Amino acid sequence: MARPQWHVVPTAICAGLAYSVGGGWQEVAAASFTGIFLDVDHLSIRRIKNLFEGRWKEYIPGWIDYFHTWQATIILFAVCSVMGWWYAALSYALHILVDGANSENLVSHEAPLPEWLFHFYPKRLTYQSGL
Repeated sequence: MARPQWHVVPTAICAGLAYSVGGGWQEVAAASFTGIFLDVDHLSIRRIKNLFEGRWKEYIPGWIDYFHTWQATIILFAVCSVMGWWYAALSYALHILVDGANSENLVSHEAPLPEWLFHFYPKRLTYQSGL
């Protein structure tokens, strides 16, 4: 998971563009969800318990971040194309691209699509979130 501010700026731009071109509150909400709040899939009962106990970086074996998969991407882009929510789709794409540069995906194996994308990034664009 990237640091939250790395998702806030591109999401705010996408949501602002959606609002400014008259996309309506639904697309603004969709752009906000796909850019920031989609990280809710990082949470599980066990992970929440670990966070409260101070074990921030303990991975959950077998846990998959379902919004960070190819299947979710296909479904999301299909819904966005039917609804005409192009800024929500862009917000999601930027979210996945930011996550894709995080080398911690190679250790956790929780986010399949960003883990696959990591191998295509130049070294200077990769990071370790430290979360």
